[in-house]
Amino acid sequence: MKICLVSDQLVGCHKTWSGAELVCKQATELLEREKQEVIFITTEFDKNSSSHKILQIKPSKNIFSRLQGIIYSFRYLKKEKPDIIHFFHSNYLSIPAIISAYILKIPAVFTVLDYFIICPRNNLRLDNGKVCDKKEGLPCLKCVSPSKFLEKFIIKIFVKSLKGIITFTETSRIRLIKHGIPADKIRVIYTYSPSFTEIRNEIIPNTILFVGTFFEYKGLHILIQAMPKIISEFPDAKFMIIGTGNEQDKARIEKMVENLGIQDRINFLGQKKNEEVLELVSKSEIVVVPEQWPSDFGPLILVEAMALGKTVVASKVGAIPEFIKDGINGFLAEHNQPDKFAEKIISLLKNKSEAQSMGERAKESVKFFLNSGQSEKIFELYEKIYRTAN
Repeated sequence: MKICLVSDQLVGCHKTWSGAELVCKQATELLEREKQEVIFITTEFDKNSSSHKILQIKPSKNIFSRLQGIIYSFRYLKKEKPDIIHFFHSNYLSIPAIISAYILKIPAVFTVLDYFIICPRNNLRLDNGKVCDKKEGLPCLKCVSPSKFLEKFIIKIFVKSLKGIITFTETSRIRLIKHGIPADKIRVIYTYSPSFTEIRNEIIPNTILFVGTFFEYKGLHILIQAMPKIISEFPDAKFMIIGTGNEQDKARIEKMVENLGIQDRINFLGQKKNEEVLELVSKSEIVVVPEQWPSDFGPLILVEAMALGKTVVASKVGAIPEFIKDGINGFLAEHNQPDKFAEKIISLLKNKSEAQSMGERAKESVKFFLNSGQSEKIFELYEKIYRTAN
């Protein structure tokens, strides 16, 4: 089979990427192990060092560029004739690629890693901060512009033509069904498995790690606000921050750190390769996942940290409680309360033997996701769709 993978960014090609792109990378590795041909559609990047066939499309900024994207993707798919097209993190590219696939009658699969296909804002958040529980429709015009609403309406139409929708958690499956996605199209397959051998590095005492972008929904500001309380109890506490953000988010975080006077306690490490991230996770004592939006998909750093036997303090939102049982294999805290995060972190730093036991239980609890052949189920889905189409 020939599979076309669609993702806004690709690991190793673009300057920044996140967990969604790592999922796409692992899908590539799986398909190539199975001797399948893989091609890509992605956004423009500076340098192509990949040996794969890749179509680069400019992110859509106006109607003209959107039409260009449709034309380019149509020509590319018509020429390459993939058997299946699989969408990952592709907010920019979904419309051109999914329309082209529909016209060319190429079976399509979508891995749901955010709320893109059920919410015009992509986050199910209302202006008052509450979670929207309504189906996509006319009420959405209160949240987005008419053009954005029309864009999502178009996508909603083509979502009906998808042959399969993959999601990572039961929480996600239930929400998708509530938003009108047919249950028989949804498959819960946890496809991401951290690619590491057993990493053994000396732990740096009282080191707390955050991995993620500086966007508000990742909650870095909550950890920063918790830091003074942690430092008052543990003056030698160290904070490692992996990730970056746009200029506005960088300025917001830097100002907050300066106002709290904790510049010398934080080590901003920037974007790191996944192998480097895992090495730093292994050296840290606690990993903090302060998500602010109720993601139903579980941040990948959560599973990576648990797989490495780390104690995690995470927000009690979305699907995170599917992974962490509070006080057993980690701690949960109210997502928007820095004091609660500080209390949990201080408790772990004071009780290191219990923290170690929690980490060991965390490692055991994610073995199912990592060792149950979940990734191979994607290939089984491909084969079923391919047989049906042919």
